[in-house]
Amino acid sequence: MSPKVFLRLKRTDMFYARVGGWTPDPERAVDFKDSVAAYKFAKQEGLNDVEIIIRTEDKESCIPIE
Repeated sequence: MSPKVFLRLKRTDMFYARVGGWTPDPERAVDFKDSVAAYKFAKQEGLNDVEIIIRTEDKESCIPIE
């Protein structure tokens, strides 16, 4: 299984979903191609207070975006 890459809003723990919304359910969140794509999207859209979440079957990593 390949890793899933999400953007998560730090203050609410909600994941970025399609059409500019946010969801508590990672299954409904946008799964970016990789962390670079997620980073570029967040910067392009002016998203603040977000972090990149990389999930595999047994691990979750968090990368804050400054």
